[in-house]
Amino acid sequence: MEEEKKEQELPNLEQTIKELREELNKALKEKEEYFAGLQRAKADFLKYQQEEEKRKEQYILLANFNIMSELINVLDSFVLALENVKDEEILKGLSLIKGQLEGILKKYGLEIIEPKEGEILNPRFHEAISRKTCQVKECQGEDEGKIVSVFARGYALHGTVIRPAQVSVIFHEK
Repeated sequence: MEEEKKEQELPNLEQTIKELREELNKALKEKEEYFAGLQRAKADFLKYQQEEEKRKEQYILLANFNIMSELINVLDSFVLALENVKDEEILKGLSLIKGQLEGILKKYGLEIIEPKEGEILNPRFHEAISRKTCQVKECQGEDEGKIVSVFARGYALHGTVIRPAQVSVIFHEK
């Protein structure tokens, strides 16, 4: 009788072990799915953090862009004043103040665009506000688009042009 009991219990144990293994496999699969989901969520969060950091930098640049575009008018006023002052002491003082202002603005990413006469017009950095016809017979086609005079310097902030330099260029009548 005891042997019969043992024989009945063995199939139950084998069935129980089989069921437990199936549950274990199911639990392991669920664990892998949850872990993979967690890894995806972590990667998405890291990507989100990076995008937010870029957006924050763009907001800062935009804020600087607005204030820089206002301050370059003050800088232009200094340049104009320096061109028209005759008194040496006043000229020296204005030059120092202009230098300080330029230093501060450059520290925050302002770049001054100062084209030279003879350079070729670059529409990305220069704005041709007048054209001069070449009067010399020896003018060649290669002179076309060369800067003849500079009316106002331009400015860029971290490579983005705030205001292009205003220039006059040579052109040929055909």
